[in-house]
Amino acid sequence: HTTLARMIVSVADWVRGQTTVPTSPLFGFVDTSSGVSLVGHSRGAKANCLVASWNLFDVAAVVNLDPVDTTGSDSKEVRAISILADASAPMLFIGSEYGPAEAMGRACAPSSQGFTQFYAHARAPAWSLELLGTGHMQFLDEAPAGCITCGMMRAMCKEGPTPDWLLRGGSQVATGGR
Repeated sequence: HTTLARMIVSVADWVRGQTTVPTSPLFGFVDTSSGVSLVGHSRGAKANCLVASWNLFDVAAVVNLDPVDTTGSDSKEVRAISILADASAPMLFIGSEYGPAEAMGRACAPSSQGFTQFYAHARAPAWSLELLGTGHMQFLDEAPAGCITCGMMRAMCKEGPTPDWLLRGGSQVATGGR
């Protein structure tokens, strides 16, 4: 996750640099003068929280879709929750009701590592929203036809009765998408 966070920093640096280059397609199209906003799901949300906590550049806001603070098999991996209070950016934590529920013997977003823990450790201003009737993987777009791995990943997480299209539509509104 630290590697992913470093990649996010590199992309943000590149975008900020491109906004000043007249020949760049981003010139005049992207405004980073008020900072860069970050949006992520699951481990991507954790990585964004790490980036915001490092304070390497101005982060305008962070929207976290069902963040999970796992370390995987790397015991040296930084827990985002432990440094989250260092972040000064406003944060929104959107969680799923069924993320902490077990499916196939494990939870995709365990309560001890999920959005409620992120919110509890965040510095104000921060907001938390739990979407009832939703599961952790329902935030994602539909899997491409023939993607066996995608279907397997979804099967590993308990899903709720809320239609995926409704959850994704709400998530897009929350993140400023369309």
